Amino acid sequence: MKINPILTLTAIFIFILICSGTAMAAGEGNSSTIERNASLNYQSSQTSSQSEGASDTLNVQGYWINPTSTPLNTINVTSLQDEGITDVFISTSKSNPSSLQGFITKFNNSGIRVHAWVTCFHDGTSWTDPGNETVVNELTNSIINIATNYNVDGIHLDYARYSGTPGNEAYRYNGTTHVTSFVQNIYNEIQLINNQDTPDKPYILLSAALMPETSVNGYYYGQNYTQLAPYLDFMVPMIYKGNYGKNTTWIAYVTDYIVKAANGTPVVAGLQTYMSDTYAIPLPSNELEGDIQAALDNGSSGYVLFRYGLTDAFEETPYSYTNINNILDAATWVKNYIAEHGELPSTVSVGTEEVDMPIFLSLLARGLLYIHNGETGPIGVIDYNNPPNPPVSVLNGTILKNEYINLATRVLNFMNAYGRAPNFSGSSLGNIPYKDLFEIFSNVLDYYKLNNILPDSFLLNDTIPPTVTKTSPVNNETKISLTAPMIITFSENITAGDNYSGIYVMNTISGVKVAMTKTISANTLTIKQTTSRLYNTPYQVYIPAGAIKDMTGNKLTNAYTYTFTTLSNDSTPPTITSVDPTNNKVINVANKALVITFSENIKAGSAFTSIKVTNPDGVKVNPLYKVINGKTLTLTRNGYYINGLTYTITLPKGSITDTAGNTLKTAFTSKFKIDFVKPTITSVNPTNNMVINVANKALVITFSENIKAGSAFTSIKVTNPDGVKVNPLYKVINGKTLTLTRNGYYINGLTYTITLPKGSITDTAGNAITTFTSKFKIDFVKPTITSVNPKNNSSKFSLTAPITITFSENITGGTKYSGIYMKNLSTGKVVSITKSISGKTLTIKMVSGRLSKNTYQIYLPAGAVKDAAGNSLASAYTLKFKTI
Repeated sequence: MKINPILTLTAIFIFILICSGTAMAAGEGNSSTIERNASLNYQSSQTSSQSEGASDTLNVQGYWINPTSTPLNTINVTSLQDEGITDVFISTSKSNPSSLQGFITKFNNSGIRVHAWVTCFHDGTSWTDPGNETVVNELTNSIINIATNYNVDGIHLDYARYSGTPGNEAYRYNGTTHVTSFVQNIYNEIQLINNQDTPDKPYILLSAALMPETSVNGYYYGQNYTQLAPYLDFMVPMIYKGNYGKNTTWIAYVTDYIVKAANGTPVVAGLQTYMSDTYAIPLPSNELEGDIQAALDNGSSGYVLFRYGLTDAFEETPYSYTNINNILDAATWVKNYIAEHGELPSTVSVGTEEVDMPIFLSLLARGLLYIHNGETGPIGVIDYNNPPNPPVSVLNGTILKNEYINLATRVLNFMNAYGRAPNFSGSSLGNIPYKDLFEIFSNVLDYYKLNNILPDSFLLNDTIPPTVTKTSPVNNETKISLTAPMIITFSENITAGDNYSGIYVMNTISGVKVAMTKTISANTLTIKQTTSRLYNTPYQVYIPAGAIKDMTGNKLTNAYTYTFTTLSNDSTPPTITSVDPTNNKVINVANKALVITFSENIKAGSAFTSIKVTNPDGVKVNPLYKVINGKTLTLTRNGYYINGLTYTITLPKGSITDTAGNTLKTAFTSKFKIDFVKPTITSVNPTNNMVINVANKALVITFSENIKAGSAFTSIKVTNPDGVKVNPLYKVINGKTLTLTRNGYYINGLTYTITLPKGSITDTAGNAITTFTSKFKIDFVKPTITSVNPKNNSSKFSLTAPITITFSENITGGTKYSGIYMKNLSTGKVVSITKSISGKTLTIKMVSGRLSKNTYQIYLPAGAVKDAAGNSLASAYTLKFKTI
């Protein structure tokens, strides 16, 4: 199907600007922006794997709404209907979903479906584990609460995955199984709610946002498209080409891959409307149109656009171009003009062109984002109108870098949307007036021009001059190195002032000013002499008034001076640079020579004979031989250190001196422990000869102590019954554990052998293990029902006889065992029962006798029972019979 995406885009974005207030929020009064926005328009062919109650065709045009940035009272339902919107996805708190009710009420009888958009395993700052039963249970309960207590039309899962970052890849934690199991469980719970046929409650659809990394998606994130497809009514892969550094061809490839993997479940391509997350500049309309068409041509059932406001649909074509250097020069001029006159100029020269102030505000914002994003090339000059009613107010306070970058983005988005400058823009300090936007941006760019780096913060309407907060060396400090730099730290970020050249460092004995260099970084001034200072000599650092100024031009009010004295010729005591063995190291050499290395050549001091090595009881090793050679002191003993004991090396103050006689300044101690015991294996998961049902199980071997790789580490292997090795096999050591993982899956029915050869693992002291083997067997076959008594749909069954259900293998209660129930269909009441399992048989008895000529139903949910390997009953089972 061919479409005109730009017409659709224009309608959607006009609606967004009018109804959601996004552009207004970006430029006037609200510092928040909508987190996500999309338009969905697709046809969905349902398959047998999908929800029973889902419609055969899903015609969706919708978008995500974050109530934080788009309050309920800013949304016009009539405008939504006029634009053909069919679905809204509301960001919903798992712990406090009450704000959802306002949207449900507002959209009631509107024909627009409301979906609860739920973030799963990410809380905004950190990730939680999809394999953690407690986390999954809490999340599942939260979603069930929303689906049960709110009349939503859908649940939309976001972040239902692992992060995929190093150390948190899904393959390390059997992640695909965990994620699929979670989504399947949510699907089953939603179907239970749907099957209750509660009056006036909508049928609930389930959807999910997915990563787009095709064949490795399950490996890194645990999101296997084929495995997830049966449990989703539609899936939305986020095919963001800018974030991946890809092109439109990649969108086509990814869409085609996922559509084929989905086996009939509708796929809706999620696309970026802007360059990338690090360069949030709108794509040209024709490029976005090409991206959409590429997805549709390759089987996508529509598209989702990410995100509000970032489209070039409303941006005028530049009437000329300038460059960043012209903008920086103009920023410096405007900054100085405001400081001198207290008001804005009427126009400003940018290169050879005279522009009015709204145009220059856009150039300041563009230039700031240009620098922040590392861009090159020309910058467009676009015409904008003046703000209609800029307020006059004074705000004071600090604006951090991330906020002034965000401020520039929002101001530019507002101007593109409305064709004029904003009256003000919201911030953490309050509404920043039009005039102060110039002060912020021009000062920040002036700082960049001088320092080639954007400042960490900016102090708005700053009238406080910078002051010195500390110096290194401190005033009157002695024994200062001949080459140490002089670092003066100020109360705020600084630049060079008019008297910067008047700063000097002087030898106060000779009166000579020494040669030096000066550099400024953020709030520090660093002075370095170009030649070494003299020994035992006082120096003065002098900074005249006006030599330093802050970013807004406030100058150092008073001259600042301090003095320090250099060290005497070789007054530095020796220091210890290394010890072998290092402090607290565990070693397995019984007669280890202890070597202490110093910063310079040494000799014996007055307390040399008091150097000692002692056991935990304080008993000294005797005799202890002490040998000095250049910078090293070596301690050896007769006999052997005792296994398991920790020994302490003690060098008293004055026991060592350098060749000039400077003594060891303080006593020195260092410990080491003797360990001859080989590490042993304390547990294996899975245990030896255990039958498991996890196809990509991580094998975890736990030792009696912390371990490391030994000489035969690469020979560790896992083999099938024919001796064929699993390849590749990934081996990771963490503390006491060795974890073995593989690509792909173990084969059902086979027994595998783990082999750790002799010397493959050692403890931290180097003691190696002996050969170790352990076996495990793979079993994926789920238990099935082979017979029931009474038979399904039979009649004239006893009023008291137990009901028995026999399975293909021995069973135990599963996670849904409590969900087994018996219902009298004639009365519509659930009856009290008892359940018991013996071998292959599940026996159900009524607490009281059954009623004559009544129809009863036994219901076993999927997962009600499992076999010894943990394989659960695959699907729900229903048994009906009629009594005599």
